[in-house]
Amino acid sequence: MMNPPRISLIIPVRNGDRTLRDCLDSCLNQNFNDYELIIVDNLSSDGTGDIIREYEKKDKRIKHVVEEKIGRGSARNSGIAKAKGDIITWTDADCVVPEDWLERLTYPIRKTCVDVVQGNEESISDGFLSREAQKAGQRHIRAHILEDDMIDHIDTKNLAIKTVLLKNVGSFDPNLKALEDFDLKIRLKKRGIKIYYVEDLSVKHHHREDLLHLFQTRFEQGYWAAKVYFKHMNFFNESKHKDNTIRSMYPLDFLMFPIHLILSIRKYGISSFIFETITGIMWRMGNIKGRFDYCRKKKGG
Repeated sequence: MMNPPRISLIIPVRNGDRTLRDCLDSCLNQNFNDYELIIVDNLSSDGTGDIIREYEKKDKRIKHVVEEKIGRGSARNSGIAKAKGDIITWTDADCVVPEDWLERLTYPIRKTCVDVVQGNEESISDGFLSREAQKAGQRHIRAHILEDDMIDHIDTKNLAIKTVLLKNVGSFDPNLKALEDFDLKIRLKKRGIKIYYVEDLSVKHHHREDLLHLFQTRFEQGYWAAKVYFKHMNFFNESKHKDNTIRSMYPLDFLMFPIHLILSIRKYGISSFIFETITGIMWRMGNIKGRFDYCRKKKGG
């Protein structure tokens, strides 16, 4: 009987000392044992490096990698370069995973013909921004669920993929500072790869209770969504490949946005209306800047 394929679990982290211990404790407490844990420190300036070295001494499964180019794509790529497993999995340093997480997340790949598996998430925090971010995230996920337990969505805080497929399709684009997982999803879609969804397998995620951070995050996501749109523009502009993540790139969305907000009051309540207004405006401001930068660069040759 062949041994089960080895799994590489990659955790990119930058200045994550507040949550990293809980994340590592949960990742090392799995009921599936045949895996390595690669922690990629993306030039942290806090106590992250000390925590990694402490855990590295205690557990031989841990590999400590330092990536000097700041960016989640670059950090994940450094982990991929060191990975020896037949399956690569990811979570984030601000997440806590259940003890059966690796076993269940990789089961469809190990035992069936599935190539990519996506799990769910739930919020650890219970503040206003955390609750609304979780609700918005779940609305986005539900909008992308397909038939036969498939989903048109990738989120690297709870993801598994065959290593050979990842190397064939290409790793993360290091030039993208956000939405690099969305870019990977598009490249998988171009090859006809489907993503299997395990809805009841959630990682617990720390959402930040920081309004300024929310503004910045949504602006950056909108900006890099524009970059991904222009990178794959011909693909997106085919009617059958419209994607909710880049719908704000089309003029009709700007016209319908106020109507969408008004309808959201009745459907989701005043709290979600406030959250959707804040995040929607910042996202579209980022989109506009992304458009402007693209047109300026194209005009300049």
